[in-house]
Amino acid sequence: MKRIYSRLKESRTPLLGHNQAESTLPLVQDSLSCDGLQSDHDPLVQELATSHDDGPQTIVCTLPRPPADLPGNLCQYLLAVQETVRKDLGPHLKNLGSMGAQVESYHRQIFDCFNHLLQKINDHQSLFILMTWVCQTYPSQEMFGPPLLQDLDVRKNVDLLLLTEWVTNAKNKLLHSVKEDFRASVGRILEMDRTHVDGNNEEACIRFYVDIIQLTEGLSTSAGRISSSLVSEVREICFQELLNMLRRYKDEQMELLEKKTKMDEREMTYFLKTLKTCKEIKQHVRTTTADVTRSLLQDIVAVLEHMEAFTLTCVKKMMSKVAKSLLKSYFTGKNKQYFYLSHKVKTCFPKERWCQDVMEKVVVEIYNIIAHTYLTYLVKVRQNKLTNCWSPNIGQTVTEDAELLHDTISELVPSVDLLNPILKVTELLECDSHDMVLLTMGTLLQEFPLLREDPVLQVALLRWNRLSAWQAREVLEAISGQRYSTSVLWYCCLA
Repeated sequence: MKRIYSRLKESRTPLLGHNQAESTLPLVQDSLSCDGLQSDHDPLVQELATSHDDGPQTIVCTLPRPPADLPGNLCQYLLAVQETVRKDLGPHLKNLGSMGAQVESYHRQIFDCFNHLLQKINDHQSLFILMTWVCQTYPSQEMFGPPLLQDLDVRKNVDLLLLTEWVTNAKNKLLHSVKEDFRASVGRILEMDRTHVDGNNEEACIRFYVDIIQLTEGLSTSAGRISSSLVSEVREICFQELLNMLRRYKDEQMELLEKKTKMDEREMTYFLKTLKTCKEIKQHVRTTTADVTRSLLQDIVAVLEHMEAFTLTCVKKMMSKVAKSLLKSYFTGKNKQYFYLSHKVKTCFPKERWCQDVMEKVVVEIYNIIAHTYLTYLVKVRQNKLTNCWSPNIGQTVTEDAELLHDTISELVPSVDLLNPILKVTELLECDSHDMVLLTMGTLLQEFPLLREDPVLQVALLRWNRLSAWQAREVLEAISGQRYSTSVLWYCCLA
């Protein structure tokens, strides 16, 4: 799956519209000319004078004017600011130790520049870049370049209250921008999913959850370069918006899946896509439990699990209808080609590997449904009638049917160790003692949950195997350790 994420990330334009902050931040070692970024009439250019033993000294603040296309040139502009600071302070290396007031005033002018930038920037990518630079680069020694300038540690002249106030304002604006941009981005992801609702290729099936995970992780990574607490706040906002979107997505999916369940064409790709989406997003949010409010995570998981359960119900309902239709015809002698059912099951599922994990669960459920339906119709036909329709050896036919279905299911999910409940019917036919019936029926009930939950079918299966009503009751009560309802026995006798 990492390979798929990488391929999608390289082949498609990011939904946020810009590259992530980490890929655009320049290194301080990069060479960049500041020509064209300065103005002779820049209002930020000021002179600060002081008196020293050597004569009057002046620190001239020559910060360049921000470019018109600020978001696109922010990184270059910040690098130009860094170079300008080194240039402005460099000539005063010998006297900076006694020019604290001027240096402090110089820092205030830099913050005037930062405030100006903050007013002009609205997109979250640029805000991440600016905050990262102010919080990481600006207070660092690398900001001031030459070793002698670093040794003077002009950082001590930064007004911490001024820095704190700016960071607070920037963070508030950033979080608001993240909320708006994330909401718009997941809206575009949802709309894109709607337009490719019938896409059956791998990219169309995984795009929805891959885009969402990349979006949230990209924002979290950018926030992590600034502060771990900011990561928590960003994720909280993203997951709240994600929850709102998933609620809309769930309603749309349930309506669409209901329609697909009623269609004559039995195709599982879209059902598997929905299950895969739920699984991957649920796994993603569960890895961030330390950063997000627990109740918010629980709400997201609840929406996804509701959608999973509904999807699985639709699949079982659809395949149960197919199994009943084909097996009813099979046991009434109208259709003696049992492999039609196996072929139908095989052609319903895609062969792609992207859905193999969720397909395992679905196929096992379908296997149980078909086995339960097979037994339900089997016990409705007396053995002497089956002998006429099939062959004198009923057990051999049941075994062949069981093995064909088992091979079909195993081919779809080769990594799953499947039980074969229908084969136990053959063993039941061959039981020649009460103890063997007890053992075989007990094993069948243990391995086959749908039969375990169907007491009527349990009795009917034993009665079909030529046990009397009281013998069937005795066997089942011995297995379960509790009395069986008389109404169940009478129902089976009258059926």
